[in-house]
Amino acid sequence: MVIIGIREESKQRTRELILVKAQELLEENGFVKISSKDIAQKSNVSQGTIFLHFQTKENLLNSILSSNIESLEIELKSTCNPKDSLENFLKSYLDILIVYEGFLSRAYKDYS
Repeated sequence: MVIIGIREESKQRTRELILVKAQELLEENGFVKISSKDIAQKSNVSQGTIFLHFQTKENLLNSILSSNIESLEIELKSTCNPKDSLENFLKSYLDILIVYEGFLSRAYKDYS
């Protein structure tokens, strides 16, 4: 049973590595300009490994988008208090958007 746990942990680390490296490439080049080969090289895994975890490049992008949107939503809900003054609320809101600006603008360009 320990071997299965180690194998699953290794798979999860590989999946996370692919997500991180793919997001870096997406922010640099956009979805259209990167290939699964680029992602594999940056992640130091085979293309087959990418497809084993995500089946398609589109699924990989959707995983990255979902994760980022979920993180953005959590930050907005935890940081932006509607009971604050309008000025403080807007400042908090804009500060968070600035953090996600690169990713959001790239995603918008690729999905427009």
